[in-house]
Amino acid sequence: MGYHIKTIAKGMLIGALSFILFCLFLEFVYGYIRHESVFARTVTDFEGRKDEIEVLFLGPSDVKRSIIPAAFDQKAFNFSNAGENSIETYHRLKYYIDDMPRLKVVVLPLSLATFSSFITDRIRPEYYKYGYITYADLWQLYNVKGAIILKQKFLSFFSAMQKEQMMPFLMYMDSLSRGVSFNSPTLIDGYARSNSVAVTKGFASDRARWHLEGSDVFDEDLLLYFEKTLRLCNAKGISVVLLSCPYRDDYLLYAGRYIDKDALHKKVLEDPGYSGLIYRHLDYLDLYADEHDLFREPDHLNHKGAVKFSRLVAEDISGMMEDLDKNQQH
Repeated sequence: MGYHIKTIAKGMLIGALSFILFCLFLEFVYGYIRHESVFARTVTDFEGRKDEIEVLFLGPSDVKRSIIPAAFDQKAFNFSNAGENSIETYHRLKYYIDDMPRLKVVVLPLSLATFSSFITDRIRPEYYKYGYITYADLWQLYNVKGAIILKQKFLSFFSAMQKEQMMPFLMYMDSLSRGVSFNSPTLIDGYARSNSVAVTKGFASDRARWHLEGSDVFDEDLLLYFEKTLRLCNAKGISVVLLSCPYRDDYLLYAGRYIDKDALHKKVLEDPGYSGLIYRHLDYLDLYADEHDLFREPDHLNHKGAVKFSRLVAEDISGMMEDLDKNQQH
């Protein structure tokens, strides 16, 4: 009996050690390809010019696909990241803000899904690996989010094993095995260029349901860190502009079942806790709603759309910068 217990224990130990070694091997290999990711290339580009940046765009993929910094008269950078929520945005901005002496304007997203709870518990391993979330931050987050934060911190040491990290890992390895280049977007000052693809109404409804169905459209944790970001900028003398990027009409139609612009504006723009900290809101949510040829996906512009939209936002920002300069002179 004792012999069998020892054999089983030995087998379990060998299995556990093998699994740990496998995870470490994957993480080692993944470390070599991580620098090819959109996130890593954006950070590298940003860190090389952060002391020159005057206008910084933050947020998720709708910003990533919509804003071309080259269209701006000022030194601008698109530092957004696919799926980024306000918790991640706050910590990344806090990490860099004291090293950006010329920063005057921070542009934050305001879409129908900005505060939806479907992303509230998702903090990606990069935000831990790059040091954006310190151990002091971890304790604060634990008090807000609970044990899930400790789980995410632990898994950040084995990011290649996470589902959302495994897919690009496997795609990269497949491309490598076939001797073809990995299909990664072209990046220009943080802007991820993309070409148009066919979008069906069914896809628009699926996208809206994924973002909003069964979710709290005004998640308190996301609102908390949104306010922390506003107050951080205010304390540093940096103006905050909210940007509602264009969405297609079919997405807006389905999303309207869960939330509409009026409810969003009332919650954010009319709340005295936020409104006094917001310099301006650029509302272009339905600007190109029926111009389907400008979209890659229901909530993402293609390059043609991004060029057109960036020129418009650039004019807005230029006007704001002139007003800010006049106010400083007085």
